[in-house]
Amino acid sequence: MGIELDPSDDNSWDVVRTYASWSIHVELAADADAFQVIACLHDCGYSVTAELTTDEAVEVSRKLADIVPVVPLHEARERDEAEWATAREARRTKRNERLSGFFRRS
Repeated sequence: MGIELDPSDDNSWDVVRTYASWSIHVELAADADAFQVIACLHDCGYSVTAELTTDEAVEVSRKLADIVPVVPLHEARERDEAEWATAREARRTKRNERLSGFFRRS
């Protein structure tokens, strides 16, 4: 089922805010006739990726400000890498502490 909404109309964004988060699969298309998908939201993902111009990113950020943060992909990747590095180091430290204790007891 498809619902055509006008992105320049605040009432259309109200529909997106109300129903998109409860939908299993939502695709945002740039042109209904060509059906060029510019963003896809799926219930299995915890993030949404979209290719936007700077102006579009500003507008999406404004429209979604009360719902979710809009973060440039490079910033999200840098944040994820930092979190993974911290988690790896914590696992390494815990493993070394266990091994260190094991060798002391022997």
